[in-house]
Amino acid sequence: MTVYRGFVADTPDDPFTGAPLRAETDVALLVRDGVIVERGSAATVLADNPGEDVVDLEGGVLVPGMVDTHVHLPQVRAIGGLGMPLLDWLEHRALPEEARLADDAYAKGVATDFLDGLARAGTTSALVFGAHFSGAVDELFAQADASGLRITSGLVVSDRMLRDDLHTTPERAYAESVELARRWHGHGRLRYAVTPRFALSTTREMLDACEQVVRDVEGSGSPRTSTRTPARSRRSTSCSARATTTTSTATTSTVCWGSARCSRTTCTRPTASCSGWPPPAP
Repeated sequence: MTVYRGFVADTPDDPFTGAPLRAETDVALLVRDGVIVERGSAATVLADNPGEDVVDLEGGVLVPGMVDTHVHLPQVRAIGGLGMPLLDWLEHRALPEEARLADDAYAKGVATDFLDGLARAGTTSALVFGAHFSGAVDELFAQADASGLRITSGLVVSDRMLRDDLHTTPERAYAESVELARRWHGHGRLRYAVTPRFALSTTREMLDACEQVVRDVEGSGSPRTSTRTPARSRRSTSCSARATTTTSTATTSTVCWGSARCSRTTCTRPTASCSGWPPPAP
């Protein structure tokens, strides 16, 4: 066991209900196997646990681990590649880096850099935008499990309006997501998050597959899976003006954006022949 001694600032009760910050000098925390088992004045904790290793944090502040509610695994090596508009940055910086995670060896290094960065920043819990490749997500979970960090993440799925090498099919997305969730959801400090990228890059069929994953992976810590495949839903075509057709990995549908007669519910990959593209500024 180890005793950590120093100035401690924490919120033992829920701050969102009005609980105040607690800040005390010369406090000691007794830690056994990574778990705090005793907290009190240094004099009391040291007297109760003679002979334990003591880490003196005088001059510093001991605080609980930070919680990051939105952070991207694939972008850790793209940090600093700025100086351009968002869509250009995605095309030339972020998305090419995401595609590199198809290489398991490269993805392993990215996961190491990412988790090390969290720990160095004092972040012990994070909701993580994962990768489009199951091997990369599996590696993230494996390393997170070994590190003791609390990580919630999952396979990112998309089947339109991105680079082709980031696309998958609803069937494959379902199968790989269920496999990863069965292995990692509720394992230690890990949780699985079903992760469609965003509405424009996912067809209705892909969203149906994501919903089926949620239905078939239930419980906390003891997920179960089903052998059912995701049901395909019929999609109506509401774009009727100045439209062209294109084929994605999941479906063939009408492309149109910006027409007064377009409900914007069935748009897929924009093409040069769609006269309504790009959409007007809000």
